[in-house]
Amino acid sequence: MIEHLSSIVMQEWFFRFVRVLSLFAMIIFIHSILFGAFKHMNASGRDDLTGDGRKYILTGTLGAIAMMMFFFMASAALAD
Repeated sequence: MIEHLSSIVMQEWFFRFVRVLSLFAMIIFIHSILFGAFKHMNASGRDDLTGDGRKYILTGTLGAIAMMMFFFMASAALAD
């Protein structure tokens, strides 16, 4: 009985850790989106800098979506 309870507590701590880690990563990815937008705005029509800005925006968007999925999956696992 004690081993089973210990396992449940460890699972709960793991999913809480995943939620906190995904929130921290989402902040970093949102920063990447903002940095890419700033870089794109200040490119002044230069294709190389515009391309760099788009790469940052795309990376930040895909990363933020992935972290939101991790957050929602961990939240669903904790809801049970």
